Amino acid sequence: MIWLAAIGLLAGLTWLFLQLQPGAGRPQVETSVSSGETVVRLQRGRSGHYTAPGTINGQAVNFLLDTGATDVAVSAGLARKLGLRFGPQVSLQTANGVVRGSLTRLEEVSLGGISIKNVRATIAPGLGSEVLLGMSFLGKLDWQQSGDVLLLKQTNMD
Repeated sequence: MIWLAAIGLLAGLTWLFLQLQPGAGRPQVETSVSSGETVVRLQRGRSGHYTAPGTINGQAVNFLLDTGATDVAVSAGLARKLGLRFGPQVSLQTANGVVRGSLTRLEEVSLGGISIKNVRATIAPGLGSEVLLGMSFLGKLDWQQSGDVLLLKQTNMD
């Protein structure tokens, strides 16, 4: 019993230590605006991915940044919740093979202080609750990765 208690104590202390680390449990998103550009700084998560809260058409979503995705991609369930229009059907090449999805347009996609209007998107089956933030959004920005930090830069138009 003493060994089980010791193992439980070590597991609990490990969990507590991980929660106290900077950025534990929440994606780190910082925005700065200066010199005619908006910069969003993202910290890579423990999974090795960049995730961040944002909005689509003013409604809160969670993004998973995916430079391998051509478009922003949302699940059919989330698309219905967001009130998106299901456009023409298309074949989509995914990591799990070819699936059928629908094209749509997003009025506005925002991440930190960066907002882009009229963004092409696909509604794809098999996606979870996270939105894949693909190149139809990321391709309109300058970005740079250094270590575990990703900087997204948008030139501000007056």
